[in-house]
Order: sequence, then structure tokens, then C-alpha cells
Amino acid sequence: VSIRWMAFLDKLVSFKGSKSYLELNRDVNELAIEIGLSTQEREMALELFHERGLIFHLTATEALRNIVVIKPQWLITALAKVIRDSSVHVDLREFREAGLGEDVTELFEEGIASRDILEYLWKHDQIDFFIDLMKRTMLMSEYGSSGNFFIPSLLHDKHESCDIFSCIFDFSETFLPHGLFQRLVCLCMEYVSRGKARNDSFIVYKNFARFERFRGQKVELSEHDQIIRLSTSESANDTIAVMESMLFKINSNVLNDRLKWQTLVLDESTGNFEPWQEKTQIDSTFLNLANFLDSL
Repeated sequence: VSIRWMAFLDKLVSFKGSKSYLELNRDVNELAIEIGLSTQEREMALELFHERGLIFHLTATEALRNIVVIKPQWLITALAKVIRDSSVHVDLREFREAGLGEDVTELFEEGIASRDILEYLWKHDQIDFFIDLMKRTMLMSEYGSSGNFFIPSLLHDKHESCDIFSCIFDFSETFLPHGLFQRLVCLCMEYVSRGKARNDSFIVYKNFARFERFRGQKVELSEHDQIIRLSTSESANDTIAVMESMLFKINSNVLNDRLKWQTLVLDESTGNFEPWQEKTQIDSTFLNLANFLDSL
């Protein structure tokens, strides 16, 4: 690492006492010019500092790219304002007085967040950044065309799902991390929304989701111990391939490829679950899955 890069890092972290983040197009760019870094060097240095955990800087969207976080506690505090136990940490009277009584009820009972309540919780500071961050980390998805957002980790009610399923994703070799099922549901919700399927077909509980992909194809997902169960009304192989691709995406983006699982399908002739062998080309009539996942 060059001396100029180290000087650049020193300049960035010197603001920790007064700021939680710096704006790329204003603060960071001025510091880079002062040090004598080119735009390419600046981007390479920021990428290295992020990889080493010295700063937090994502580049997937313009809103994410423009914020360089130098105090990670700022992120934790902001996300904890949304993802929290409402029975302990939420003063309903405060929200009612702010005219957000219905919004807060919908958020903590149904997991549906309005833009208004997010603006209030985050004190109108970098709202697009936090929305893109939660979407990028698969904690939030868009909720149809209403302008609202869906946060499945806020759901509490469980569903007694049926025992009829055609595929399981078995995580018992390692473990099924808390929140992974909800992230998978987030991806499914976004997938359905972008594919212009019926959003009102989406039924979600803490451990269960039912939705339609296309042409009325019904899909059910449920979480049970160390497995995720899948049942579908048709095109089983295609749906398994979609879900497995989403799991790979979560594993890569969130879990640094540390997660392991087995994809098993029901052999109707024996009644046993066997390793899934029949890989298939995913139908892109509904939505090009590769493009969708790359855009996250």
C-alpha cells in the first residue's frame, strides 16, 4: 500500500469525531484531490479499505456509492430503528402524535413499511442509502407498485404448513442461519414484483410464504428446523433452480460463501428424498433470473 493511500485513509478516519459518513462526490473527492490521487486510485483505495473493514462502502447503486461510512455504529443504530422488538422498543403514542399510527401498526404487525415511516425513523437522513442498503442485504424488498416496502423479519405469526412438499434444502451439514429464510422470501417478493405477477397472491408468515410465479403457478416455501421445504403446482425443476440460484446469491452476498446445503427432491416411486440431479434451464418468460440477481 502506497504512502499516499495511507495518508488518504488517515484523512478519512480523522472525521470520526464529528461525522458518521462522508459523501463521495463532495468530501471524499476533495480529500483524494488534496492527497493527489486520481479517480481510479481513489476507487481502488476505497475498495481495499472496505475489504479490510476499515470503512464501509458499497457501489451497487448511486445512493450506496455516494456514501462512505467511517463509523459503522451509525449503520447499526439506523437499522435497529426498523428491525426491533416492537413490544419493548416502540412507543406507539409517539408515532400516533406524528400522524403515523397506521403506518407503525402496519410495519410491526405486517412487515410493510411506508416511505413516511422510514423517513421518520431515519430522521430524513440518507433515506435512499438505507433503503438500497436493506435491499442489497436482502432485508427489504419493494412491495408491489404501492411505494411501500416489505420487511419479513418483522413478522411474528407462524403458519402450520402442510407436510406435502416436493423438495427440501437441507442445511443440517452446517446450520440454517437465523434470518436466511426471510432473506429468501425477500428475494421472492422482489422477483414477483419485477415480473409483474399478482402481488396480492403473496401470503407470508414468519416461517412460511406462498406466491404465484407466472401463469398461475403456485409456490410454497416453509422453514422447519434445519431445512427449507418447497412445494409447487408445476414446473418443479424450474422452480427448484430458481430457489437454488437465490440461495447461492444470499450465500455469496451475505455469508461469504460459508453456507452449505443439499438440494433433495422427492422420489415418488420410493417416497424418499434423493439428491437433485436434473439441472434445468430456467424459464425466462416471467423474468430473466440472472439479470435480476445481478441487479441486486
